[in-house]
Amino acid sequence: MRIPRLASPLLLIALALIGGWIAAWLLLPDEVAHLSFLVTIKLGIEVTALCLLLGSFPLYAALRQPKWPKLPHVLVAVSLGSLLIPTIARSLSLSALFSFSGPLATGLRVMRLWPQGQPLDSSHAAVVIALVTLYLPFTLLILSESMPSLGRMPDVAGTLGAGVLQTSLRVTIPRLLRPLATAGLVVFSQVLGVIITPRILGSEDVTLAVLIDDLLKRTMNTPEALRIAWAEMALAIPVAAVAAYFIEKERTARARPLQPALRFRGGRVLSVIPLVILAVVPGALLILSLGHSPILSMASLFQSGPTLEWFRRALLEPGFRRVLLPSFMVWMAAAAFSIFPALLVSVLILPYPQVRRSFRLLALVLLFVPQNALGVLLFMVLSRFPAAQASIPAWLLGGMGQAVPGFAFAFLLMDRVGDRLRRSLALASTLGASAWQRLLKVALPNLAPSVAAAFVATALITLDDIIFVRYLPRLPVNTAATELFGRARYGAAPDLAAACILMALFILLLVACGHIAREFPAIRRRLVASVGRPKVAAELGVEGAR
Repeated sequence: MRIPRLASPLLLIALALIGGWIAAWLLLPDEVAHLSFLVTIKLGIEVTALCLLLGSFPLYAALRQPKWPKLPHVLVAVSLGSLLIPTIARSLSLSALFSFSGPLATGLRVMRLWPQGQPLDSSHAAVVIALVTLYLPFTLLILSESMPSLGRMPDVAGTLGAGVLQTSLRVTIPRLLRPLATAGLVVFSQVLGVIITPRILGSEDVTLAVLIDDLLKRTMNTPEALRIAWAEMALAIPVAAVAAYFIEKERTARARPLQPALRFRGGRVLSVIPLVILAVVPGALLILSLGHSPILSMASLFQSGPTLEWFRRALLEPGFRRVLLPSFMVWMAAAAFSIFPALLVSVLILPYPQVRRSFRLLALVLLFVPQNALGVLLFMVLSRFPAAQASIPAWLLGGMGQAVPGFAFAFLLMDRVGDRLRRSLALASTLGASAWQRLLKVALPNLAPSVAAAFVATALITLDDIIFVRYLPRLPVNTAATELFGRARYGAAPDLAAACILMALFILLLVACGHIAREFPAIRRRLVASVGRPKVAAELGVEGAR
């Protein structure tokens, strides 16, 4: 019996999830772990459903409304910008909003919508809202790549007499089922390993990731932590594998531009909702966190602006200065262990399309599986070699751990130019270029923008990661991420707002450098075209300018 086309992906997702749930349930050691498993599944389903709801309808409305044609691009840009801000910084801003004396909790208590004396930040609702703001950009970015494939089919269905419900059930949802499933699986897999945001908010929900962290860092019960980590991997790997398979399928799908409807009422209002969540709310939260800053004052910010003296006071904070050098060393190690292996692998497997496809799927799975479980497995591998890990510096071990997702991200960036690079190398070979000429004049110029982007990506991983340095078998290295996480969790008195602002500015500087490196060939061509090639050649002293 042939399975209907619509039911095939649903059946695959159901089999993957049920198989992972059964394997994870059997691997869990006791009732506490089983309860954490149920809490994790419940949290993942809630966050995934809200992300799909708040991402799909507003994005569809933005694509279909005719008056603001740039609105979909604004949504994508805001989503990318929010992902550049480290998770710790966003979680700290959200904790300022949900704090006991914060404006939201105070307002809810005044309106008698929240019990007196009960904290809001540690509640389940606060954790769900915080995670939705963190993972909504993934939904928007994934759906923005696939929604244009609808073309004019919704309008054609409407002209043939189909109602809104019929068009949705028979045209829109079947065509968007795979990208919706992909976005949902990616968000669900990320929620499985979340630990930073619940810890900073002081969540009462004990998920599998939180339970593993408690067993590994508090009770020192390493065997039980490893067993739960294997259960988490058994739960996450099928989800990540299905998401990677769907993303690979979407790469080959033919996209047609989704034309704006002649009438789409409420499209602009609906599409502004993600902008409010991703842009306006974090900006307001940043102002709230600055208001509690012991070093940076709000009055000086609005009177004289963020001057160098304003930031110098934050840099003079002893704890922040102490972690600058270790953070930089971990970043360099992660970049080296990520970029060079990815560069070597991408060049070696270039002539083999099937091998490239397998490596793409593997890289996507490495990005989607919970990083806390990978950190525990790396912890166990290093524990097997006590003499070797004792002789390796802690910052180098931390960089090696962060190179696991870094390698996956770097390989995906370099693989994007793989087809063009293969054609260019074949053309250079037919023209008689030597191996060194093909390497220096063809391969490196094509891969240089991807290398620059991977360098920025490893910086983002270093500034946002606490797992691979926190789970070292020996005394972990203290980076900017672990310093901020420890201070926010244990209530020390740092200037968290200043550190987060400096981190955001550093990331924006890196992104600008990466963008300039990527656009350098186009900038050079425009410069030569505007100045004139003979004039440039004459100024450089090159003969034969004519």
